[in-house]
Parts: sequence; structure tokens; C-alpha cells
Amino acid sequence: MIEKNHNIAVLEMGAGEKGDIKHLCSLVQPDYGIITSIAEAHLESFGSKENIIKTKMELFDFIEKKKGCIFINIDDPLIVKASKHYTQAKKIFFPNNLYKQKENGELLLEIENTKTKKNFKTSIIGKHNFTNLMGAITAAKEFGISEEEIIKSIEKFQMVSGRMELWKNIENNNEIIWDCYNANKASMLAGLKTAKKSYHKNKIAILGDMREIGISSKEQHKEIIEFAQENFTELFLIGEEFYSLKKIFPSTKIHYFKNIEDFKNQKYLNYKNSLFFVKSSFGTGLYNERNFFRKIFFKI
Repeated sequence: MIEKNHNIAVLEMGAGEKGDIKHLCSLVQPDYGIITSIAEAHLESFGSKENIIKTKMELFDFIEKKKGCIFINIDDPLIVKASKHYTQAKKIFFPNNLYKQKENGELLLEIENTKTKKNFKTSIIGKHNFTNLMGAITAAKEFGISEEEIIKSIEKFQMVSGRMELWKNIENNNEIIWDCYNANKASMLAGLKTAKKSYHKNKIAILGDMREIGISSKEQHKEIIEFAQENFTELFLIGEEFYSLKKIFPSTKIHYFKNIEDFKNQKYLNYKNSLFFVKSSFGTGLYNERNFFRKIFFKI
């Protein structure tokens, strides 16, 4: 609930088709805006990648007219290109050279201030989330929030349920990256690239179908299998889209299942010293099976 004594409201806008962001802007009347990335999500309803770009940029279009402030992710060439024509809005770019990701051999992000050489740890995993974090820090500083306050907030921050959560079991040295709220090719590849950096000897990917990605669905699922089979010791693929590629990718390390129930009815090894990366679109049903995964792979 936004009260009269609040100075800042941070609101997330989602879209399923062209015009959704424009409509939300008419209700919210934003003065500042961040677009973290542009990916091929919900292609079935958007119709094309160009429509996704146009819809995302409806936020910046609105703020341009208000002469507000837009935060531009310079690591995303689509956002950079689409933002060039704005002249009325204040432009702030992120990430910048003040912060860098410190390589510590762990999945959790550790950030270094390149000026002060001070480090701070997070409960966030994934290189792609480093960019998101830099966007949040950049916006906070624009509002006059001190670095000390920012670091305190980041160190306390916990990932939202179903989005790159990291579960650990000390007894069998198993870890699970739980990312089952949503999926598209970009986020799936980003998660797989994060998981493959784990020190664990066994890296196992459990992937459900990516939904609502349109006519290129088969090709996008093929790309995911090609990357995963090269970088993971074992794959469990769940859903009709993945199952339809069984004959194209025959392998003893890949296990195919038409649905979540077929997957749950299998017998599983007593895994130890293993990392499991679990990701899918919400519609596959994996999101609701966290207790099953804890029982099977954590033995709790």
C-alpha cells in the first residue's frame, strides 16, 4: 500500500501483448524507468520480437514525454539502440566501472567497489543478475541513498521464490538452483551458464518446457539441449516440446519425460556431491514440486 508519507514507489510492469506497458504507464504515471533486458518471451501473444521491443520501450516513450529519467542497460544492445532517439529524458547508464563482479569460485555474487576496494557479498547468483543488481544500485544512488545503506539492503536481500534460489545440503554436499517460475531461451541459457561454473563433479540439469515462445519453439528447445548436453553430466527433460526432440538427441545421459508425473515416477540414484539446476516455465508444474525435489535429492 502506497501511503502519503512515502517518497518513492518501485513498481514492476509486466506485459503479455503490445500496448500493455502503455496502458500501465497511463495508470502509474512513472517519472523514472528501468528496462533490464529484452528477450524473446511470450512470442505467441506478441507475434514478433519487434513487437516485444516496441512494448518494452513504451515505458521510455512515456517518460520521454514527461521529461523524466531513464536508466539504460549498456550491456543490452537492443535497449541501447532503441534508446538513442530520446532527447528530453535524462539518461543514466548502467553498469559502470565503479563496481565489478569479484570471482570467488562460488555461485553467490560478490561485488567489489573498484575505487575503495571494499567487497560485499550477496545471496544472489548468476552473472545476468549482476546487471540487474547494478541497475538497482544506480537507481538508488540517483535518489540519494548512500552506499552504506545500499550494501546493507543488498546483503539482507533474498531471492524471490522460484527465481534462482540456491538450496544447500551439507550432509550429502548437494545443491539445487531452483528457478521454476518462468523460462525463455535467454534466461534458460543464463541459468545453465551459471550452473556450469559450480565446483561440483556432477552437474545435472532438470529442465521443463519453455512456454509461449511461438513458432521458433522447436529450434529454441534444440539450442538448449545442445548447450546442456555439452556442459552437464546428466539431463532430465520434461514436457512435450523437449520430448518431441528425443529422436534428434538420443543419448544415455539424457532422460525424456512427457510430463511431470512421468518424471516423478522414476527411480533416482542416491546423488552426492552434485549440483542440480532446475528450470522451466510455470505451466509445466515443476514450480509446485519443491518438496519432491528436497525429498529426492536432499533426502529430507
